[in-house]
Amino acid sequence: ADGLAPTTFEGFSLPAACRPLEPPTRPSRRLEFVGDSITCGFGNLAENAGDEIKCSVPPVGWRDYEDFTRAMPTLAGSAFGAEVHTECISQVGVMRNGDTTAKTTDHNISHYIHGALLTRHGAQWDYSSWTPDVLVVNLGTNDYDISQFLGLQPSYDHFQAHYTAFLKDLVSRYEGRLPALVVACGPMTTKQCPAVKQTSEAIATAFSALKVKYVDLRLPSSQLVCIWHPNVAGHHAMVEQLQPAIGELTGWAPGLEEAVLV
Repeated sequence: ADGLAPTTFEGFSLPAACRPLEPPTRPSRRLEFVGDSITCGFGNLAENAGDEIKCSVPPVGWRDYEDFTRAMPTLAGSAFGAEVHTECISQVGVMRNGDTTAKTTDHNISHYIHGALLTRHGAQWDYSSWTPDVLVVNLGTNDYDISQFLGLQPSYDHFQAHYTAFLKDLVSRYEGRLPALVVACGPMTTKQCPAVKQTSEAIATAFSALKVKYVDLRLPSSQLVCIWHPNVAGHHAMVEQLQPAIGELTGWAPGLEEAVLV
């Protein structure tokens, strides 16, 4: 949460008789993902009705049933042998978060995206330090999931305008270095997808040198388990749906290499 101390990594302590192995060579390929709980892999270990009940109980169920190493960003990185950088926050939205009863939320994705640390916004991320070959963004679920049943969802025009402004700002931070963008929508909520597609078209028009693809993510109900989140099979299926777009944008062929998370 905002204002709390960030986690600090202070290194490894090894017995005197041990020595560390040489680190693997960093991949030359880079993928970046920006999203919400879908991107984080929330509940992806849930497989049945019993898991569906246990996974929804905070905080233990949330922790026990989420495995980022089996979530879409890691699986995509493994498929393409790419280094992966991910910014994801459960319940975050473009205009409103999923944990609010208001039509807008101040601490939406725009509040967090440029920080080097989630909880301390004084430290800004240096976009010149790491540039992906493809940036994959999947947002909008929390703007429309439960809110559409409560009359709290944004209008499609307002949502598209805010999403377009967010992506224009994000792309601009790379100062022309970003070569390709994938704007995805789904699979939990799809009502907003026409507006998301129009947003992708607006970004393609605004940045003529940027290659842009829109991808609809759709899954069968059997792969939407923990509060309608994709399970591991669903994450594999989403990667399969992303692969043609990423491959076309980069010329990469998917393989079976290990992803490197940064």
